[in-house]
Amino acid sequence: MSDFDPEADIEALVDSYAAGINDHDVDAILDCFLYPSVIWQFGKGHVFADAEEMAENVKAVLKLYDEAGAVLSTPTITDVSVHGGTALVTVEWDQEDADGEAVFDFACHYHLLLDGPEWRIAGVVNIMPADDDEDEDE
Repeated sequence: MSDFDPEADIEALVDSYAAGINDHDVDAILDCFLYPSVIWQFGKGHVFADAEEMAENVKAVLKLYDEAGAVLSTPTITDVSVHGGTALVTVEWDQEDADGEAVFDFACHYHLLLDGPEWRIAGVVNIMPADDDEDEDE
């Protein structure tokens, strides 16, 4: 495995995930996950035993993006920590409407595992944006 490049492979996974979101390709998004998967969003943890369970969540998220007018999701990897067959990755997401205006701006921590030669998402923690008022108290 002399060409094993975890960071490039992780970037490819994130790019595939973003392409699935942008194309509303549920199957492509589901292929990015390893099951069971855990997603923490809005302070609540959800365990998805398989792709069928995850599909309902993916469809709901894509519907939310549609309703908000988000047509382009752009990921930026800000941190990668690889330890053997596991990785922790932080991704900042910018989502824009058809006019290029910001719709959503958020970040997630992803726990990835190697599934054979491929990285897959085993867990996601959505990072809630810090309250701007907290910075004013410092």
